[in-house]
Amino acid sequence: DLVIPNTVDTIKDNAFCYGTKFKSITIPNSVISIGNQAFGDCWELETINLGNNIEHIGGAAFNNCSKLTSITLPESLITIGSTAFYACKKLMSVVIPKNVTQIGNNAFEYCYSLESITCEAVEPPTIEEYTFNAVSKSIPVYVPCGSVETYKVAPLWNNFGNIQEPLAEYSI
Repeated sequence: DLVIPNTVDTIKDNAFCYGTKFKSITIPNSVISIGNQAFGDCWELETINLGNNIEHIGGAAFNNCSKLTSITLPESLITIGSTAFYACKKLMSVVIPKNVTQIGNNAFEYCYSLESITCEAVEPPTIEEYTFNAVSKSIPVYVPCGSVETYKVAPLWNNFGNIQEPLAEYSI
């Protein structure tokens, strides 16, 4: 396991890439930015606990983390770099926080196991042609209430055929 101390505010490019023995990583609230390829090719990585203040995940930050099944992205997140989660082949779902404005090219390419995408932003984040390449376009994409039509006409989001509002439970 790797636990980053809370005195760190930035994880630099290539800091832990090829850390093939890491199974779990905990990143504290003090971290604001994760650099390019910071944890890329950590093939044994199964769990990532991200701090609540991360604003930027760099390109290829977690690419080829082939045993990663889930990740909770913090509400503070604004950008997800190109190939950030490229070939995370066991990643089953992703929730994109409402403050994310841009998701880079190939960010979730070859995430074959994705069963759903939840995007909390009312306005669709900017995505590139291959952001979700090789991800089934029939999986549900859950968006905020009243935003379905906006996503259905948004460039490249409109490739997904199952954009819907999440099911809500109400009690009286």
